[in-house]
Amino acid sequence: MTNLLRSTIFVLMLSATLCAAAPAAAQQQPALSITAVDPSAYPTITAVVTALDANGVPVSGLTADSVRAFEGTAPLTVTGLETERLSLSVAVVIDVSGSMQGEAIASARDAAREFVQNLGPADSASVFAFSTTVRQVTPFTGDKAQLAAAIDGLQAAGDTSLFEAAQTAVFALNGVEAPRKAIVLLTDGQNVSPSPVTLEGSLDVVRGGGFPVYSIGFGPGPDASY
Repeated sequence: MTNLLRSTIFVLMLSATLCAAAPAAAQQQPALSITAVDPSAYPTITAVVTALDANGVPVSGLTADSVRAFEGTAPLTVTGLETERLSLSVAVVIDVSGSMQGEAIASARDAAREFVQNLGPADSASVFAFSTTVRQVTPFTGDKAQLAAAIDGLQAAGDTSLFEAAQTAVFALNGVEAPRKAIVLLTDGQNVSPSPVTLEGSLDVVRGGGFPVYSIGFGPGPDASY
């Protein structure tokens, strides 16, 4: 870090999210990551910082008094903190294997439909369905009616290509320009598939994506790896 950052004025802009953290989570020590630093108005320096709780969910309700900044061991003065909601792109990945028939697929459709209805006006989502194979049912779009129609049309049959589905979602999100990305995965079972994608290979791809995966399990047998 250069001497330019030895300023006594440090303005932080916190990237917030639509989903506010619970008050109890907000009291925990969040993990901070600096994604950009702008010294163009020196000696005032603006930093874009993301604060995540232990579950990877952005923390809300922070103020300038909640943040301390340092250059090495020297404290810097935080003069202000602003929150900005950044747009989100989500891959909604739904298990439509044979074991999801009946109540499970109905519950998954309901959960996915509710999720996309709560997306913000600048957000987008894409629906993926997986059984023996993986398919992208819709492109990334903010059209909630299109997303809901795609979800409502899902039917359950076939095997469970869980590992390939997670990997496919990461590859798709890597091609999307968005400041925030995530995967929502809904499944009831273990990976049972002729796909050559392995657990280790899939997890390596997911970790390399650098964005969170939120898994929703149905029944007693979801894969604990996800």
